[in-house]
Amino acid sequence: MATIQPFQALRFNTSKVALEDVMAPPYDVISPSEQDALYARSDYNTVRLILGRQNDSDHASDNRYTRAKTSLSDWIQKGVLSKDDRPAFYLYEQIFGYPSRPAEKKTRMALFARIRLEEFSEGNILPHERTYSKPKADRLALLNATETSLSPVFGLYEDADGELRKLFGECRKNAPSRKVENVLEASHRLWEITDPAAVRKISALFEKKKIVIADGHHRYETAVNHRNESGVDPRAEHFCNYTLIALVESEDPGLLVLPTHRIVRKIKEFGADRFLQALKPYFEVREIRRDELLRFTETREGARKEFAFSFEDGKCFLAGLKDFSAVESLMPKGKSRAWCELEVSLVTHAVIEKILGLEESSWHDGIVYSHSAEEVFRKMPGGEFSVAIFLRGISVSGIFEVCKMKELLPHKSTYFYPKLPSGLVFYPHRTTAS
Repeated sequence: MATIQPFQALRFNTSKVALEDVMAPPYDVISPSEQDALYARSDYNTVRLILGRQNDSDHASDNRYTRAKTSLSDWIQKGVLSKDDRPAFYLYEQIFGYPSRPAEKKTRMALFARIRLEEFSEGNILPHERTYSKPKADRLALLNATETSLSPVFGLYEDADGELRKLFGECRKNAPSRKVENVLEASHRLWEITDPAAVRKISALFEKKKIVIADGHHRYETAVNHRNESGVDPRAEHFCNYTLIALVESEDPGLLVLPTHRIVRKIKEFGADRFLQALKPYFEVREIRRDELLRFTETREGARKEFAFSFEDGKCFLAGLKDFSAVESLMPKGKSRAWCELEVSLVTHAVIEKILGLEESSWHDGIVYSHSAEEVFRKMPGGEFSVAIFLRGISVSGIFEVCKMKELLPHKSTYFYPKLPSGLVFYPHRTTAS
C-alpha cells in the first residue's frame, strides 16, 4: 500500500518574512492579475517559484524556470528559506468559509508528508481524472530546474476506525508552531510531528491504505516522470523516489467537494419544450424555484440521481432518474454500474452527448464550466446559451468506489474547495537546501 515518510521541509524563516506575504494558491488557478498582486506583495512570494513571469526576451538560459532556480538558491543563501533540523510530518489545519456563506466556517485537516512514487498500475495510488501533456511538460521543466517539490499533491485516504483522526486530535492539543489568519480565503495552522513513536505509528497506518489523488494529478505524474528520467532505481531510498503530498481523510467534515456546472452554448434548432419532452422517457421532471435550485447545488449526491437545469428565460427544473435500466443504453459501453450512475456521468453522456447531441469533440467549445450557480444565472441571458445544467457535489465514497475499479471520472467532475496553498512547506530533492 502507500509508503509515506517524514521529511526535512524547506520553510520560510518567519523572523525574516511574514507567512501571509509569501503564500500563494496553486499555480493553475492564478490569474494574470493575481500573479501581479502576489508579485507586489513580496519579493519572496511563492508565486515567483511556481508561476514566474514570462518575458519576451526569454531564452534557454534565462526563463521562468531558470529564474525560479536562481530565486530559490538566493532565498536559501539569505536565510529566507531554511531546511528543518530533523524530519517531521506536518499537520495542517485550514479554516475557511463556505463560498456562498463565508460566515459558516469549516475546518479541514491534512498531513504533509513525502510519499513514495508508484505507477498508477500498481493500484496503491489512484487517479480520478485524465492528465494532459502540456501542463506536465511545464511542471517537469520547473522540477528539473529547482529540484524541489514546491506544491503538494492533494491525496485522500480512508480512516474507518478513526485511529489517525484520534492521533491527530492529540497533536492539535498543543499550540501550533505556525499560524496565519485570513490569507487565501482561509486561516492556517501548522504543527510538526517529530515524536518517534507517533511517526512510526502514522507510517505504519498508511501502509494499509490506498490513496486517491483529489487534486494535483499533473504534479504527481510529473514527479514520476522526473524519477524515471533521472535513472534512479525505483526501489532505492532516493529523494527522487518521493514527492510532497497533503493527505486528507475522506470523511473529514471539512472536505468540501463542489460541483462544476455546465452551460451549453446555442444548439441549432434547440427548443426548451423539445428538450423537456426528450428527458421524459428517462427522468421525472418538475419545475422548481430558483432558490430551490440553489439549495440543491449545495447538497451532496445521494441514492436518487438528480440534476437541475435552467433556460434563458430563467425557468428552473429538477430532473430525477426514473430507473437506470431506462437510461443504460445511453451510457458508454464497458463502464461499471457505479461509474454510470454518478450524476456527472449521467449528465455528461445521457443528457449532453445523447439527448442534446453534443459529441465529445465539441465539448471544449460548446460548453462553459462554472463552480458558481449564481455566475451561471448571470451568464444565461443574452442569447449565447441554450441550457444550463446544475450538479451537486459528488460523494467521496463514490469517488473511491470508481477509482478502486481503476476508472477515471468524467471531465470536470470534482472541485475540492478550498485549494491547498503553496508556501507552507517545500520538499527539497538532493542537496537543494544544503
